[in-house]
Amino acid sequence: LFTMTVPAVLGPVLQLGGGVLLGLGVVEEPCHTTLFVERQLFDETCFKALVSQCLGIGMTVFAAIVKVPQIRNMVANRSATGLAALSTYLETLMYCCGAAYFILGGSDFTAYGENVMLILQNVVIILLMWSYSKTSALHIVVVLAAFLGFAVMVRGLPNDCGQLNECIASAMAMDMALTGPCSQLQPCREWLMMASAPLMLSSRAPQIWNNFANGHTGILSIATLTANLIGSAARIFTTIEDAKKRGLDGPETAPIVIYSLSMAMNLIMALQCVAYRKETAKVLARAAAEAQAAGDKKKQ
Repeated sequence: LFTMTVPAVLGPVLQLGGGVLLGLGVVEEPCHTTLFVERQLFDETCFKALVSQCLGIGMTVFAAIVKVPQIRNMVANRSATGLAALSTYLETLMYCCGAAYFILGGSDFTAYGENVMLILQNVVIILLMWSYSKTSALHIVVVLAAFLGFAVMVRGLPNDCGQLNECIASAMAMDMALTGPCSQLQPCREWLMMASAPLMLSSRAPQIWNNFANGHTGILSIATLTANLIGSAARIFTTIEDAKKRGLDGPETAPIVIYSLSMAMNLIMALQCVAYRKETAKVLARAAAEAQAAGDKKKQ
């Protein structure tokens, strides 16, 4: 399959399309020549690189609207019912870690663009949550200060952590001497992704538990969760291809672990949406009626 060439009659069309993709930075010069000039459209290396770039762009564009259903639910019901504030904060911090990791590593925007889009939408969700839940000013100041502190901390983080692999080996051997390799560790870019694993669990677990304890999923949108599930699966592929593009020896383990965890957590919540759909409809109807009654009372 990957050695096929396309008919010569399609040459002008391919060259035109390839020129556009080259100009947009979707394909690099060597692969542009292979795919669109030599018409080796199914060359394995370049074909995968092109698919990865297109997936990255598509996911970034799609991520710009993926949380719109949830935002719409909140606005329509004038409620943040069922939404765990801590989960939302931790999820936003997790996306910040992901974006910072790839930015500091010199990756293309397509490798982390959806993180930026999700951060922006989560900001809208948080603002709505604060408004509908009548959040105190002190609470808001503390949250903003925490995110500002994170932004200051990650600026200029180096790629080199020190003797990380040696430290892990020492820990596994139960040899944690004060002068050993673990004492040489320093804050670095890799820590951002390492921190994402507990953040992933911490952000999703409270929401999963809330759903179970309440017997409904509130304003959570199954469309958003399903889109996140598919996006995480696609990101595993694009992360592998991004590592090849940057000339690394192999795919970076940390991002793949994070995206795999994301798949599992979103799957659990999507299944909860299905299982609790009847009770959720009743709860949202009551919340909407109460909001309407409160609005009517205020007008009187």
